[in-house]
Amino acid sequence: MHQKIGGCHRTQDNLRALALLPIFAAFFDYLENALITSQAVAYPNLSALVISVASGVTILKWLLLYGAFAIVFILIPLVIYKKFKN
Repeated sequence: MHQKIGGCHRTQDNLRALALLPIFAAFFDYLENALITSQAVAYPNLSALVISVASGVTILKWLLLYGAFAIVFILIPLVIYKKFKN
């Protein structure tokens, strides 16, 4: 179902937003690496706060990657199926 809003298809805008998931995952991967590297350099003076933030960034990165894989393995076949069904 397509709804035109401001001259753009809403579903196309949603798909474009979903395409950004791997890019955001890559950003959080680099951030995770920087935080871990900062702690490796600072050893033995580790910061509990930096370690906690790095852990949260790791979780966020994996959630984004799982979302990206879900799109590839679930949504794209559904779109193809619907296209050939009609």
